[in-house]
Amino acid sequence: MNNINIFAAIRLSPYVSVAFTWRLNVCLLLLCGLEIIFSSAAYADVKLPAIFSDHMVLQRDVAVPVWGWAEPGEAITVSIAGQTKTATADATGKWNVKLDKLSAGEALTLAVSGKNKISVSDVLVGEVWLGSGQSNMQMWMKSVRDLEQEKASAKFPQLRMFTVKRNEKVAPQTNCEGAWVLCSPETVETFSATAYFFGRELHQKLGVPVGLIAASVGASPIDSWTSLEKQEGKKELAPVFKEWAEKLRVPFDPVKSQVLYEKQYAAWKTNSAKRIAEGKPPGYAPEKPVPPREHKNYPGNLFNGMIAPIIPYAIRGGIWYQGENNGRAGFAQLYETQLPLLIADWRARWG
Repeated sequence: MNNINIFAAIRLSPYVSVAFTWRLNVCLLLLCGLEIIFSSAAYADVKLPAIFSDHMVLQRDVAVPVWGWAEPGEAITVSIAGQTKTATADATGKWNVKLDKLSAGEALTLAVSGKNKISVSDVLVGEVWLGSGQSNMQMWMKSVRDLEQEKASAKFPQLRMFTVKRNEKVAPQTNCEGAWVLCSPETVETFSATAYFFGRELHQKLGVPVGLIAASVGASPIDSWTSLEKQEGKKELAPVFKEWAEKLRVPFDPVKSQVLYEKQYAAWKTNSAKRIAEGKPPGYAPEKPVPPREHKNYPGNLFNGMIAPIIPYAIRGGIWYQGENNGRAGFAQLYETQLPLLIADWRARWG
């Protein structure tokens, strides 16, 4: 790929489910325990993660993991394209199967059944890529040059995008919010521009469906997109954790923080109105105050909320467009450690 100085391509090979181990504090362990206690009630019906939904694209020519939840001990059947796989939900209600390799072709239906039945329609098989990073990747098509021309030509029903809703968490999540959307002049404005142009070129050159999973947040550092356990104890990253330790030592005052936020928000509304009147972008609104440990930029938090839930969904690879948030004096040189670390982390978890 060209322009590798702008974004890095991360290529992932055959896909296997990787068990996670996480360092959690006592409170989080108690919360996890409560989740397990109530899992049988929550998973009485067979359920799938949000990413397994109508109009999705499955990666071709690889074994495809499918997973979900049900009542513990429930027998699950998964069928697609003439093949059927079975599984039994474990004690926590989780189950998974691995489909045989699929080839690009006509739209398919994924059927999942246990005590209830789920039918996922208009499923295509092709190339699936994950696009992640900060505002560079997040920027919507509505901000590109020659928008009307681009919209008019965006008639690619076999090019689809799943945008992961922003979600920073202190512990890894099992599901996310989002929906698969077909590319059309009516929908393309809210596609990630970088992911769209990348996917459009693949679709046109390869002649197969393309699925794009967009997981990005403006002004986020690479630290937040890499798992915390991969970064902790890494001596090269000591400055990162030292900076956060200093922030954590300052007591968080929600009342004072809210007052300051409201003043900043009021100022932003006034300035953004002026900018819009001048034909300029409104600029970013200030973020609502949260304790430092819950901040989107704390190491691992965006990984927990937006990457962990989609692993091990079969993908060909990832495109990464980020960097300037890590470009501060004294921190830029850490990137030569951080980018390979993120790549190794994601590769290991996708297998």
